[in-house]
Amino acid sequence: MIIDGETLCKIAVVDDDENVRASYAEALEDLSVEPVEIFGLEGDAPTAWDSSIKGCDAVLTDLVLKRSGYASFNGGTLAVECKRRRIPAILCTSYTDVSHELLRYERRHVAAILCQAQFDLDPIREGLRRSIGELEGRFIPERRPWRTQVEIVDVPSGADYVWVIVMGRSPSEKVKVYTSELPAKEGSTVHPGMILHAMVNTGAKFAQDLYFDEWETE
Repeated sequence: MIIDGETLCKIAVVDDDENVRASYAEALEDLSVEPVEIFGLEGDAPTAWDSSIKGCDAVLTDLVLKRSGYASFNGGTLAVECKRRRIPAILCTSYTDVSHELLRYERRHVAAILCQAQFDLDPIREGLRRSIGELEGRFIPERRPWRTQVEIVDVPSGADYVWVIVMGRSPSEKVKVYTSELPAKEGSTVHPGMILHAMVNTGAKFAQDLYFDEWETE
């Protein structure tokens, strides 16, 4: 299969459900692509890549991989590794809300998220096209990153997240970001009114689709 000048011959199918793997494998065969079913991943993402995925031209991965012991990391981490190696990847999930399993910075590396029931050819082909495009710096408006100001507006007591608002979007739109993703600055604590800067896809239609990366403090 050729997409935007890129030839995809082998695509890794990463999922702990053998029935889902088989369904995606069948769909990929219909696209004249050789599916490589992955039956488990050992070690961290770079190690697992080298031992099980190396040689594939793209990756189609489930989001939740850790719970069953299939891998020691989730699909978002694998997507980041794919981006680092400049390999297109699609994330597949049955979750309508991925915020508990997919960190905001990981979303920057996930160009397309498919519902796990989408075994049709067009969504797979379009997801791969988007992923290839982003590797080459081409973004749809909803995914294009911009450096912008982010203000922390609420720090719930005892919680592992904060609420922020993004410059250029509605001031009433509060977005949840996990504290672990925020930049650490010696001698400072996270507090309401704190101003940060990050790369954000400010054109996203919905707050749940926003990503935050490359944080900076003032």
